[in-house]
Amino acid sequence: MVPGGESEDGNGVQMGRAPAMFRSRRARTVLEMKCSLALYALVTLAGPVTAHDTQTALKQERERHAKIDSASMVLIPAGPFMMGRPDAAADEQPVHRVLLGAFYIDGHEITVAEYAKFLEEEDVDPPLLWQETRNGDHLQKPVLGVDWYDAGSYCRWSNKRLPTEAEWEKAARGTDGRMYPWGNAPPAPRHANFGREKGQGYSAVATVGSFGDGRSPYGVLDMAGNVWEWVADRYDEHYYQHSPENNPRGPASGPLRVLRGGAWNSAAPIIAATNRSAHVPSVRRGDVGFRCARDAPKESP
Repeated sequence: MVPGGESEDGNGVQMGRAPAMFRSRRARTVLEMKCSLALYALVTLAGPVTAHDTQTALKQERERHAKIDSASMVLIPAGPFMMGRPDAAADEQPVHRVLLGAFYIDGHEITVAEYAKFLEEEDVDPPLLWQETRNGDHLQKPVLGVDWYDAGSYCRWSNKRLPTEAEWEKAARGTDGRMYPWGNAPPAPRHANFGREKGQGYSAVATVGSFGDGRSPYGVLDMAGNVWEWVADRYDEHYYQHSPENNPRGPASGPLRVLRGGAWNSAAPIIAATNRSAHVPSVRRGDVGFRCARDAPKESP
């Protein structure tokens, strides 16, 4: 296979793609054009533009362009939690204290409808299985078939970012050491979409927010089952042995990126909030999606 090309196997997995930043064919984004129009108006009305004027106009246009809907994001307060689980796989050990700043995380995975807006403005390739969404029945289901680069591009476009692995786990299980977002009770059909042996693509995926009984202590939905979720970190099976206590962001190098949460076809132990998986960042799978995060504003002293 030619590097940067694409291939798809029989399991709905697409690999070998270049990052989205190199696939875009549009010379200027919609945001850049809007900024140019704003600057043109500034020149017309106020005369010569200084560097400060330019930066101010760009900042204001980015703020207007931001698609952040605070109502759809959940605030995770600053503070410590214990990450990992003692009776789990080796890469989930040792249990260790992590201190995070406050952040917001999407209350559910990014939907087909939300991703469609991104595709309208950014001239990038649609994800794997996108043709299945054209009949309109899947608009409120999590977008599938995105690679790590796609997920990061969407989050940046929406003025957000991918959550770190530590942020994802805290949002999923809180601070009391529970095994699943809802507690320690074994998963049941009312908690999550999991354990299914038959299905494929969007037909196997539930609409976001369908499992209220499976919400996390903070009210975050769909963090167990349905679709795997990309996070920002690289994967290292031994990372917990030497990770920093304050705001860990994963190892500095490594070929794999972390996936969390399990999917519709995962067994009960796999959808535990501490379970870690990983894949090459260029893979597009029919059971992988994502959600975004952003830093919470710092309180004034």
